[in-house]
Amino acid sequence: MLIQANNFYHQDTDYRGEEVVANDPLNSRSVTPKEFDPDDIVDAAMQVFWQRGYSATSIQDLVKGTELGRSSIYNAFGSKHELMSTRFADIRS
Repeated sequence: MLIQANNFYHQDTDYRGEEVVANDPLNSRSVTPKEFDPDDIVDAAMQVFWQRGYSATSIQDLVKGTELGRSSIYNAFGSKHELMSTRFADIRS
């Protein structure tokens, strides 16, 4: 099953260093939302957790590692904890 992302990750930042969201109405660029396989995102997130450690991994680390926007991660998985728990639920099944 594919899930549509709310926004597309990119590395543009504003003058304060904050991420510029591609589908922001104040941003003139138009980006088509991408679809993603949650299993692929969990795999990418697990790599980030493995490299940095769970406690040291921030949502921004997951944004970079999964190439999803922050809101897409939260909407699809709810939290960092739920994202990691998804893998353990898969293992138990």
